[in-house]
Amino acid sequence: QCDWSSDVCSSDLLALNASSASVTYSLSGLAASTTYYYRVIATNSAGTTNGLIVSFTTSAAVSAPTVTTGAASGVTVSAATLNGTVSANNAATTVTFKYGTVADLSSGTTTVTAAESPLALNASSASVTYSLSGLAASTTYYYQVIATNSAGTTNGLIVSFTTSAAVSAPTVTTGAASGVTVSAATLNG
Repeated sequence: QCDWSSDVCSSDLLALNASSASVTYSLSGLAASTTYYYRVIATNSAGTTNGLIVSFTTSAAVSAPTVTTGAASGVTVSAATLNGTVSANNAATTVTFKYGTVADLSSGTTTVTAAESPLALNASSASVTYSLSGLAASTTYYYQVIATNSAGTTNGLIVSFTTSAAVSAPTVTTGAASGVTVSAATLNG
């Protein structure tokens, strides 16, 4: 007989006709993230012997990742770092960023893999990033973090940043000097 419980209850009687044998009993319908206790009990004509009580804990339930798209950092004329946080929710999780210049990201987008991807199944509020370069100056870009695990895909909110204006060399014109005398002159430009 195998006793098992998460509180105190017992299961079916198992017959065993051997001097020494392994005993197995498959359970199903157990609750996620729950500790269960069990022991083996052997009974024959000479009496009953109780095994030690041991325990196991079922795995946590897997759900789609939880994501937050963060604000871009290090924004310059041609570069920016995309940021976000992801909780894997008990399954290995791949993380990407989708970005482009169309506000709803419906066209003309690029998808890149976060530097930290894939995340371990126990990752919780893990920071994820991707450094962009080669961006156009004075341009608004939109992006979102996207995370996928065995339970599904979650898209973060779309946020935006604008690259800085390009800085160009000043334009100069040198004019003729005026008011030239023996000991003075006015330079013009």
